[in-house]
Amino acid sequence: MEILMAMGKIDTAYLYGAQTSANRKLEYGEQEWFNGIAFSDISIPSFSPEKAPQFNYLLLTNEEDIDGDGTDEIGFFTRAFSRFGMYRVYSLRRGEWKEIVNVYTHDNFYGEDNGNAPDLVRIDPDRKGYVIIRTLEWDDEISWHKEIEKSVKVK
Repeated sequence: MEILMAMGKIDTAYLYGAQTSANRKLEYGEQEWFNGIAFSDISIPSFSPEKAPQFNYLLLTNEEDIDGDGTDEIGFFTRAFSRFGMYRVYSLRRGEWKEIVNVYTHDNFYGEDNGNAPDLVRIDPDRKGYVIIRTLEWDDEISWHKEIEKSVKVK
């Protein structure tokens, strides 16, 4: 996945798998375990598996510049065993990746009905510094989660 970094430089981000004592215990089936993100430019800090070894990183996405700092943010779906998980968006700030948006979601959002690439986070055109997220809330009437959209402040 290509991402625009500082001073207009375009770089490529990659998911990679690394064995740790935590994910070795959690592996299941034949699924490949990705728990790190690296860049072709080694001067860009990678995500270390030690930060969240129990999660599998999936669906790496270029979220473009949602916080207005001139560089693109990256998003990815994290989960352990459940089909529920978190879609997280990170921004590179002062040489460190900081989480700026966190969305509770389900892997059904990534099916054919949603084009296999749902837009879970987008800039709120009516509120500066906010994004609109697609998330899930429990619905007692249907005894299941329902999809909602709401505006949240970027951290």
